[in-house]
Amino acid sequence: MDFIKVGKIIDYSDETHLAIFKINTEESIKEGDYVRIGEFGSGLMQQIGSMEKDNEEVRAAFSGQKVGLRVSRPVNLGDCVYKASN
Repeated sequence: MDFIKVGKIIDYSDETHLAIFKINTEESIKEGDYVRIGEFGSGLMQQIGSMEKDNEEVRAAFSGQKVGLRVSRPVNLGDCVYKASN
């Protein structure tokens, strides 16, 4: 599986497990995509179940947008976000 860097974590809440990241490429992401947060071997890999933008659920996000993603374990500020590609 190949990965394309799509953004970086800019905020994270331990309380809600919500990671906020900004998409800084021309790639979009959508529900059902797989993302990896962090580096190979130590990062978190999960399928996007839902995303939020400005406290509203969205199905897709595009370049320049900031979106929130619930994660299954803690992530770090500055972690890179990668989208899995076929």
